[in-house]
Amino acid sequence: MKIGGMPKVGAGFNVMLKRSLAFIAVFFLFIEIPFAQQTEDRARVLVLQFENETGDPQNDLICRSITDTIVITLRLFKKYAVLPTEERPESLNVPSLSALSRKYRADDIIFGSSTIDRENRFVFKLSVFDRFENRTTITIEEISESILGTFEAADNLVTGVLERFSDMHIGWGTLILENRGDERTFEIYINWEFIGENLYVLSNILTGSHEVLIKQVRPFEEKVLFSGRINIPEEESVQVTFSIPPFTELEKSGFGIIEKEIKTGLEEENPETEKQFKLAFTLLEKADASATLSELKERFDELYSEYIAVGSRTEEPPPPAGGIKVTVKTAGTLYIDDQEYDRLDTEEPLEITDLSPGEHKLEMRYDGGGKRKHNRGG
Repeated sequence: MKIGGMPKVGAGFNVMLKRSLAFIAVFFLFIEIPFAQQTEDRARVLVLQFENETGDPQNDLICRSITDTIVITLRLFKKYAVLPTEERPESLNVPSLSALSRKYRADDIIFGSSTIDRENRFVFKLSVFDRFENRTTITIEEISESILGTFEAADNLVTGVLERFSDMHIGWGTLILENRGDERTFEIYINWEFIGENLYVLSNILTGSHEVLIKQVRPFEEKVLFSGRINIPEEESVQVTFSIPPFTELEKSGFGIIEKEIKTGLEEENPETEKQFKLAFTLLEKADASATLSELKERFDELYSEYIAVGSRTEEPPPPAGGIKVTVKTAGTLYIDDQEYDRLDTEEPLEITDLSPGEHKLEMRYDGGGKRKHNRGG
């Protein structure tokens, strides 16, 4: 089915598109760049945003992915200083590209676009403009019969241009990550470049030796789960195994101290207890690091409910003028001026704001027949 001359794409495809392009966009990796290296002694390459000229916003994702792929790949070569930009001239003719290269002092400009031809095929074109030759020296075009084929077309397009541009052979391998611990969030870095979170199959990694780092942001520390140099052979897979721990020694010690302080504060009405709760909940914002930490957060939630039930010790604003706040330790029925007002339990304090000015008689009547009277001014 066609809509407005464009192939119709369902929501399921969008999910697959995002997952597939995550691999295309970030795994063109080669070698690390020394951070101290200056850009002046390297060729300066200006990368324009890959333009979506299909008229379909659904193709924006793959166009952004192609741009990101080029930027990441070139940054991992020693001989290029990469200059990504959102700027794009109205015309991509020689005078416009020449002026743009002078503005950014760029030696080369990489630019491209995605269009739909008369046969409703996806056409991807990528070019390189050479400032010193003052002309476009490389242009590669890839055509996909369907949107499912755009992944391979985009892959071939970028590979072809970068091979010709860098005069280097580009081979691919696959890195497989196996987590034998808790199924929780982790971060992956290759050659000190952040790749993503919770990825298990990393395809389209350039062959060669790479530094692989897998880590977690835990409550008290950044926990390194794996760190090492891995060699990726061409058209082969390499597996890395790691394990997410349920609880670290630092977490066991730190949260043990906080919990002990809180329980002591509950018994002795320590005013510092509130601060201990705040510290615990701040640290446990990273509770998704393991199932054990999630369970620990639930335990602190229960302790906090107990803390509130015993009596509100948090800093709260006073009740408004003409009102009172009633907190009880034993459930019962509240009477005001001999009239039944409300049932009170020990979970939440009751704030009464509709009393008329003056003195009122408050009486608690308990289920066992006991009474307690209070006289309060409104």
